[in-house]
Amino acid sequence: MKTSYARQKTPGGAKQVNKAAKTLNNLTIYQEVMSRGNTVHWKRTCTEELKEFMRQKLFSVVPRPIGRKVIGCKWVFKTKLDAEGQIERYKA
Repeated sequence: MKTSYARQKTPGGAKQVNKAAKTLNNLTIYQEVMSRGNTVHWKRTCTEELKEFMRQKLFSVVPRPIGRKVIGCKWVFKTKLDAEGQIERYKA
């Protein structure tokens, strides 16, 4: 049986982004990101993001209704840089 996820609520408010931080890249292909040299950082970032979704109860696992399509999703990967151009954090 395939499972799908139903969104229950949206997170409250958008966090302010540090103005000094710059985006190094904006990757959306999971396989491409995971084939690079910094895979460990990206895997940790993805795991933390999914744990946060579960902590906030943003979705629940439900059986897929017969005859219904599942809404897809995608990862967006960003490398945030500090004012000196050094990697500050990985975001997924």
